Amino acid sequence: MELTKKMIHTSTVKPGITMQTTLDDDFNVPDSKADVEKLITTRGNLEITEVEAMVDKIKITGVCHFYALYTTNMDSYPISSLEGSLPFEQVLNYDGVHPNDTIKAKANLEDLNISIINSRKLSIRCLIFLKCSVSDTQSLEATIDLEQPLPTKQNGSQREPSMERLYKTLDMTTLRVNKKDIFRIKEELRIPSGKAPVYEILWTETTLNNWDVRLLDGNLLLTGDLALFLLYQTDEEQTPIQFLEMELPFKGELPCDDCMEGMIDCVDIRIASTNLSIHPNSDGEERLLELECTLDLDIRIYEEEQLKLLSDIYSPSAECKVEQLPFHYARLLQKNNAKTRISQKMKLKDAKESIMQITHINGNVKIDEMTIQPDGIKVEGVVTADVLYAAGSDSHPFNATFLMVPFDYLVEMDGITEKDSYEMVANLDQITINMIDSDEVELKANVSLSAIAFEELTEYAIKDVSVEALDAEKMQKQPGMIGYIVKQGDSLWSIAKTYYTTKESIMECNELENENIKVGDKLIIVK
Repeated sequence: MELTKKMIHTSTVKPGITMQTTLDDDFNVPDSKADVEKLITTRGNLEITEVEAMVDKIKITGVCHFYALYTTNMDSYPISSLEGSLPFEQVLNYDGVHPNDTIKAKANLEDLNISIINSRKLSIRCLIFLKCSVSDTQSLEATIDLEQPLPTKQNGSQREPSMERLYKTLDMTTLRVNKKDIFRIKEELRIPSGKAPVYEILWTETTLNNWDVRLLDGNLLLTGDLALFLLYQTDEEQTPIQFLEMELPFKGELPCDDCMEGMIDCVDIRIASTNLSIHPNSDGEERLLELECTLDLDIRIYEEEQLKLLSDIYSPSAECKVEQLPFHYARLLQKNNAKTRISQKMKLKDAKESIMQITHINGNVKIDEMTIQPDGIKVEGVVTADVLYAAGSDSHPFNATFLMVPFDYLVEMDGITEKDSYEMVANLDQITINMIDSDEVELKANVSLSAIAFEELTEYAIKDVSVEALDAEKMQKQPGMIGYIVKQGDSLWSIAKTYYTTKESIMECNELENENIKVGDKLIIVK
């Protein structure tokens, strides 16, 4: 006898853990930079450099990069900028984690506060939110069939009893790809002829808009737009500081082994770094911009498959002992790419000076809370916006204000319960701001909420089967015919197995057209 086995791989996600931590340090202004008179705007981003799984612990190492645009006390160069970084290392306690586990870690910058201690020193305070999840992967051999009848020995002779087999089909969702990767974009841009050449770059912001991922055989197709904002110093007396905005569409393929068209993707993309350098054109003017942007990709790709297993086995003429092994697996409930539009008018109460022109808006979306509802996942969060504007002041030509708009939205997800695992990826596809009057604006934003949910299930696979001869005395004591009343939980298979007969025999004796039986049915069972 040979059991036909197949190696199966399953993946489930253990409950995640979170932690908040604070970085607090002083930063000395580099000698090459002018004195800080007043901060205009600041921003920051987090970079996770290493995630290490230990016994019952997870260590996360990373860096908080911060940037500041500020006014100086120099008439010739009224605006300057600086950048710096703060390293961090945190250990999260997580019972049951082992060094070989696959860890997914996310870090969000909840708050960045930069304040002036003096003209050569800044205070940097960062509030960081860390979240970790652990993928529990299993590999096991499961019996999918029986190649031949099981032999047994009785009174020294070899017998081959007939075997009854029960199969079951599982709808499984298997994690095929789980990795991080990078995608580099390199382009040369030109300063328009209507703008002055660049003398010094003061401030840049690059945002990723309308990105999309399509699965191909062995590749990921990436598309989207990079929006570039540039604030720069010129050598013109009338307009010494100018700005421009440019949009760069991109499209490219990223190699991804084991990826196939038709699989299910769960990919998150973030800008990791942007380098912008200025070069002279053929006329010697600083009008050529070389942009190098690196995108971080968190890639998980799933495959839906049906797995047929041998669920149970017995023989009417032999005693079978089945050894079973439990295993956990996931089944896709639903993937939903939802979008919502936010629009709100608001007063600029904290605008420091009169607004002559809005030069740039940099937005972000943050999820504060998610709750399971009967028909989906309710998402509550905020859209934040840093607004840079031209002010009517020679000494302070630019200033900034901060806006925040709350939102809530129900991402439809039929059948989801508190027991299911899910993930939500929020992105800001587009954000605009329009002046209504001197102190009132209207902010509009498109938010995408991509959700994927899985049902966590447990099943049993046959590990081994042993066969022994029937107890002849026990069989002789059983009556030749039995009247049986169907009870809750009974099936023709379970009844036939209990009384060492077959489903076909019971159906024939009781003239049943199919295997459907219900509680209270009366059956005749012949030995």
